[in-house]
Amino acid sequence: MPLDLFPPSRSAALARLADFVPRAGRAYAAERNADPGPGFKSNVSMLSPYLRHRILTEREVIAAVVEQHSPSQAEKFIQEVFWRT
Repeated sequence: MPLDLFPPSRSAALARLADFVPRAGRAYAAERNADPGPGFKSNVSMLSPYLRHRILTEREVIAAVVEQHSPSQAEKFIQEVFWRT
């Protein structure tokens, strides 16, 4: 895991989460399986390393998402977070 892509800090993890949350609803559901090519990953959260190493928790990621999206709008993203566990 390149450190420049995933700086190992809570502040970097929270910034990545804040950047992704607006796209965690219907846009995520519609675009999550698309592959726009190298360097273009705005269609996915890229939060996995932060969740894997417990810098972020699933609970706080979902809480941040449902502050901006209804559970039904963010259903696919929420399912993917639960799938991780």
